[in-house]
Amino acid sequence: MASANPIPEKYINGNIYIDGKKLVGTSGEFTLPNLSPTTSTISGAGIAGEIESPNIGHFGSLTTEINFRTVGKEAVELATPETKMITIRGAQQISNVAAGTLEAQGFKVTFKGKTKEFDLGKLSNGNPTETKVTIELEYLRVDIDGVKMVEVDKYNFIYYLNGVDYLEQVAKLM
Repeated sequence: MASANPIPEKYINGNIYIDGKKLVGTSGEFTLPNLSPTTSTISGAGIAGEIESPNIGHFGSLTTEINFRTVGKEAVELATPETKMITIRGAQQISNVAAGTLEAQGFKVTFKGKTKEFDLGKLSNGNPTETKVTIELEYLRVDIDGVKMVEVDKYNFIYYLNGVDYLEQVAKLM
């Protein structure tokens, strides 16, 4: 039952898949990309100073980090310099205020990209190595409860947010 006043609370748990194969050995912590638009400074007559104007649908480097407990086969496979399709499937917890219940909401993030950095981590007796693979993304999609909410496709000129492709008109004009 959908809540009239849902309160999103937290990410519960999930799995990560590389090219469709379930990945094991991760720490369970993933750094999602920061969508930071490229900008241009606008100034001139009629403008009191300067404005940093975002370029619609154009972003700086998009990266994600996948953390591993140890240097293992899975981390090394992910670090190969080939394009990978990465999917994180999980659940988020929401509070259904109307019903007074806690509910799970589906969450899926899909990335496509190549390894930008392979940090082997550190060796310390009795501790994880904290190995990390950083992926440079060319594609990103976020679905919540099976509904596409975010899509960024740098090569195909797509910048989709909440039902609107903000680059559709630009792509048509090119």
